[in-house]
Amino acid sequence: MEKILVVTVGGSPQPIENSISHNLPSYIVFLCSDDDPYASTKGSYTMVEKHDGFVSKFNLSKKQYEIQKLTDVDDLESIHNSCSEIIEKITKENPQSTILVDYSGGTKSMSAGLVIAALHFPNVQFTLVKGQRADLEKIKNLTEFSTSIRVGSIRFKDQIFLIGNFIKNYEYDSALKIINTITTSNYSLSNEEHRLLSLYNSACKAFYFWDKFNHQSAFDLLKGIRKHFVKEVVFLEAIIKSLLAFELREKNEKISNYEIVFDLIENAERKATKKLFDDALARIYRALELFIQIYLVHEHNLHTSSIPMEVIPDVMKERVFIEGNMAKLGLFDSFELCGHLKDTMIYASYNENKKRLLSALTKRNTSILAHGIRPITEKDYSDCKFVIEFIKEMISKTEKNETRACEFPGTFIFKEKK
Repeated sequence: MEKILVVTVGGSPQPIENSISHNLPSYIVFLCSDDDPYASTKGSYTMVEKHDGFVSKFNLSKKQYEIQKLTDVDDLESIHNSCSEIIEKITKENPQSTILVDYSGGTKSMSAGLVIAALHFPNVQFTLVKGQRADLEKIKNLTEFSTSIRVGSIRFKDQIFLIGNFIKNYEYDSALKIINTITTSNYSLSNEEHRLLSLYNSACKAFYFWDKFNHQSAFDLLKGIRKHFVKEVVFLEAIIKSLLAFELREKNEKISNYEIVFDLIENAERKATKKLFDDALARIYRALELFIQIYLVHEHNLHTSSIPMEVIPDVMKERVFIEGNMAKLGLFDSFELCGHLKDTMIYASYNENKKRLLSALTKRNTSILAHGIRPITEKDYSDCKFVIEFIKEMISKTEKNETRACEFPGTFIFKEKK
């Protein structure tokens, strides 16, 4: 495998000569200073091609090196940008090559700019000329040696910071891409860093699944790291139980049975945070619909997809969908049915808020994700948020068991291994 060396060049040839001799690169990129027009001094690029320079000393052909001149060798930002472009070009054109950077020579800003730039490329390796120092400035002649520098922990902390930002914004797929990059790159992590990365991987996958309503997969992952997410696991377990109770039409007396409704509400709020108002409003509508479906199943043993015709009042029979001797009820007819069943508590609250609920339904129907062709605005969503409070109020009136709902964590805090 070919080696490509990117090296900063200053006024002293020894560090670069030592690095080339030790690393034996097949191609070298010399990062040099340009001429200073104000001081009338030549740049360090002259060190490369002068009669006793690096080209001559190592018998380099034109195809084995290039010179990149840095205009302002004290402008850290400019140097960083130039180095980033150079390294990016090299990595794209030479994906199978080993890329080394040596920051032994040049100005402090040149070294810093190269280091900062190279840290963003996971497979770039670092090398440095070391030796005994006679003072605080220079290494003694004949004591120099080139050695690899470990930067895995530095890169790891930088990437963990990025992962944290994605977690804060509920962008778990993006966080997982960074985790995958770390695991497939040359990071040389410690045992503790491997443990931490494994925890981030499991947690991000779990919340990724949960955000997409794949509750069982999320639970299977979170239960293995339960001590870090106790509230979330308790809520998730209750969601799964509420789904099962609804499916079996058997009310679970140990939970509220509306955990899945609260889960939809939390999901809607996350989508609104990301300005996805069509998705958010669709989830609020489904939460309202699912509330009345669960209520009718557990309190009246009636499923809105198959209501016996003898239960349907005559005034509703003309507008409901009938299949055989069963009727299918929509959202508002399901609430209306509560009135005919003498369920005054639910029906009274519904009737009091009917106009506002119809207005919210109209906005939802105009969404391109429902029956319309226009996007839902932030104001539309804000106008419909009262539905969330309506649902919570209905649940508090009908269910004695408290729903232990919780938001997704904005950060992941992992306890130290004991």
